[in-house]
Amino acid sequence: MAEERKQRSDVGRIRMLPRDVAALTWLAEQYGAPMDVVGKLLQKPGQDAERAYAMSIHVVQRWTRAGWADAVTGFGPFPWIVPTGRWAANLLGWRPAKVWRPNMEQVAHVAACASARLSLTDAPRERKGSLVSPYVPSLGGWESERLLWRSFGGPTASAKVPDGVWTKPDGDRVLVEVELTAKDDAAMQAKLVAAPDAAKRWRCSHVLYMVPTEAVKETVMRARLSLAKQFGEDQPYVRMVAPPQIVPTLRAGHYWSGRRGHDLWRRAS
Repeated sequence: MAEERKQRSDVGRIRMLPRDVAALTWLAEQYGAPMDVVGKLLQKPGQDAERAYAMSIHVVQRWTRAGWADAVTGFGPFPWIVPTGRWAANLLGWRPAKVWRPNMEQVAHVAACASARLSLTDAPRERKGSLVSPYVPSLGGWESERLLWRSFGGPTASAKVPDGVWTKPDGDRVLVEVELTAKDDAAMQAKLVAAPDAAKRWRCSHVLYMVPTEAVKETVMRARLSLAKQFGEDQPYVRMVAPPQIVPTLRAGHYWSGRRGHDLWRRAS
């Protein structure tokens, strides 16, 4: 009689794949992200957007069943996907002071920072495993606000940490700030004046503002022009601030229709 094969010890358990480790680490670094951003994070190059979103729902449902992440509703058209406290600590390599959960004061900005990271670092990814396996998200080229706080020693009232630091393929470091709304001239000028010191602190060559609309871009450019006229083009707060980059996806729900995305999520749940 043929010897029976020994049953694997992990039968019935959900196995964490390299894709899961990379995507969950990415989310832990950003605190979390709405489901439309997660769908874009897991999208294969050339894949239809709606199909990518539907596939990502099944991936996220694996995570929630395994206890790796929570799907939190009530903060916009898409559920927020947030690594659990235990797994955020495992993936980051240190235990945050408190478990992050979405709140109305932060969700728009946190989502925009995640979209900014995607727009700057979403290079073609290496294919892993079989032909039907999703791509593994890239973790390189970006230091998130959460990681910068950690390296700075933790949040303090007197410190300002940027929304991210982007390391370009040539090694140049860029301080990234996300601006969602148009500020008045005085407030925007004050931010620009403070920008060079922040860039030096984080060893960056210049500052890049990422904005969702032409109107917000005009706010930054107007403040920059006003400072140049008053103090000269050679001032660091003029010279080190690059022209803002318009990224429409900084606004929540731009990747997919909120109603359509909600219907897909509800049908899959």
